[in-house]
Amino acid sequence: MKRGDVALRRLDLHGQSLADAHTNLLQFVQAAARNGTSWLLVITGKDHIADDSAIMAGDRRGRIRREFPLWCAAPPLRPLILAYGVANANHGGAGAFYVRLRASK
Repeated sequence: MKRGDVALRRLDLHGQSLADAHTNLLQFVQAAARNGTSWLLVITGKDHIADDSAIMAGDRRGRIRREFPLWCAAPPLRPLILAYGVANANHGGAGAFYVRLRASK
């Protein structure tokens, strides 16, 4: 991954509503799994909230980034995803995730 020799399919969820982002992520991962894609780059946007008081005040920034791990851990994505992790700085850093899909059978 660091050498840049892995082909990444990219999905940008930044700025979408939670419902749209979840639907688009499901469709993207399912299509990639059907096509035999191994690696994905999912851009969620960064979480700029410094503390819980911002959330209580109605600050909605970073919600997709916070929900992303929960979406990956739940059906129907859990059986398709082998692993995920925060992307390198050149791919978005804390505002993006690499997703490794399971090999198709």
